[in-house]
Amino acid sequence: MEKFDEILKSKLENFQETPSEEVFLKIKAQYPKPKGFLKTYKYHIAAGLAIIALSLATIYIVNNQTKPIETTNQTTNTIIEENKQIITNQNNINSENQILNNSQNNQIPIIKQNDLVINENKLISVVNENKNVVNEKTISQKVFKTNDTVICGKSIEIPFGAKTNLLQLPKDIIVSKSDLGININSQNFGKYTIYYNDISNVFRDSITINFKNNDFAKVDFSNENICPNEDLIINIKNSNSKLVWGDTNFKVLKKSSSTYIIKNLKSGENLISFNLEENGCTQQISQTINVLKSPKYKIQTESEVCSKANGKLLILSDDKNINSFTLNNEITNSTGRFTNLNAGIYFVKIGFANSCYIADTVFISDSLNISPYFVSDRDLVNKNKYQFINYTRIDDSGFERNNQVNFIWKINDEEKSELDNFSYEFVKGGTYKIELFASLSETCQKSYSETIEISETNLRIPNIFTPNGDGLNDEFVVCYDGELVKFKIDITNKNGEVIFQSTDINKSWDGKINGNDHAADGVYYYNINGEDNFGNKIERRGALRLARH
Repeated sequence: MEKFDEILKSKLENFQETPSEEVFLKIKAQYPKPKGFLKTYKYHIAAGLAIIALSLATIYIVNNQTKPIETTNQTTNTIIEENKQIITNQNNINSENQILNNSQNNQIPIIKQNDLVINENKLISVVNENKNVVNEKTISQKVFKTNDTVICGKSIEIPFGAKTNLLQLPKDIIVSKSDLGININSQNFGKYTIYYNDISNVFRDSITINFKNNDFAKVDFSNENICPNEDLIINIKNSNSKLVWGDTNFKVLKKSSSTYIIKNLKSGENLISFNLEENGCTQQISQTINVLKSPKYKIQTESEVCSKANGKLLILSDDKNINSFTLNNEITNSTGRFTNLNAGIYFVKIGFANSCYIADTVFISDSLNISPYFVSDRDLVNKNKYQFINYTRIDDSGFERNNQVNFIWKINDEEKSELDNFSYEFVKGGTYKIELFASLSETCQKSYSETIEISETNLRIPNIFTPNGDGLNDEFVVCYDGELVKFKIDITNKNGEVIFQSTDINKSWDGKINGNDHAADGVYYYNINGEDNFGNKIERRGALRLARH
């Protein structure tokens, strides 16, 4: 009987739940039935209790192993679901499963269903292994949503959804929140690695950023505010960078590898933009250049009357940016009013905004301008007789058009005639001054004179000439009626400086200093030396007047 109990116990311990009646019948047919109620069913009761105990133990073990797994990611949850399915399959084994007799090798029971064999120890091992995988996955989870990168500059914005206070920041790195995630700013260029540890100080993720210098060139603009018609000069102090211009509506002149000139910028604001490229980085340059507006002004003039240096010039403007007015680069004031001017062309410079100026040209006319002039014509038969032909002009027209003009002819300051033209015969040799006075009133008059030599050969020297380009008396001309074998003339200023010199009597003085700049109005001195073909010496010294107006 004891042997039957042991056999029955051994058979029933292989089941996780109470065996079916068919199983008991098979066992009963094989072994004799004990007598008595308790004796008859005590093995049934023992088998049921054993199965219940084994079921509770299995559930307890599985539940303890699956709790930490439930907090892991989707991959771990899949493993847990598979384990739960295995446990469910284990609990649902029905009576169709064959009873495997393993009593001889004393192994832990094995459950087989649908060709799936699971060992209990192996199940626990698999769960533990899955737990290790879950922990490893948790440690290497992706916190930074950007890979390691290289950035040109000192700032980058990246997606980031974790807590910023768990970041391990190196020196020089500052992190702030942004709409996208976080802004990472570096105080210096270089490579930096940022680590993220969880609340338990367990490493989770990292990112390495290489901040490259994109401020490699220094760019200087000549001025942010430039004058009208002023060139903008750009100096780039880095010859290794490649310059790429943006959209431009202006012409750029490359003066050197580091200097560029932009001409004719429009009035107002002009955006100058270009990129400098070097080592894969781009430095963006953008500068607004303001071209100052030219002030509006008006010029009024009053003509010079009767060549009295009484012309006037007035510059009018309401622009408060104007700070100075300059006339012919000589006279400067802040009123724009200039008086006592001769007729002629003047250059005006208007200064504004302290460093800018605009230039203009002004003409002051000459009202009732008298330009007396005559030509001495020696008679071909009587060498001592001269015809003096009047070429006087009034306001650039011949005197014949003005009936108000009067003339007086004088020889050595003695009045000889009031006719327009007159002739005169000299009775003896010598030097004579011939002078013509032209007048419109008592206060409006002018004169012209020449000196002539009455001899076998006569020398004629003007006392005044007017190099103003009107075609009359524009040059200082010395004439000699005979033939000269030697001639030299020197013209000096009041300081004794030679401003004209010639050895050809046919070469006249045009009023320029050694052929360059115009000589100023005033008195000059001549010195003439010569010799004619008869051996007669000629020496003359005197003064002449240069008057352009």
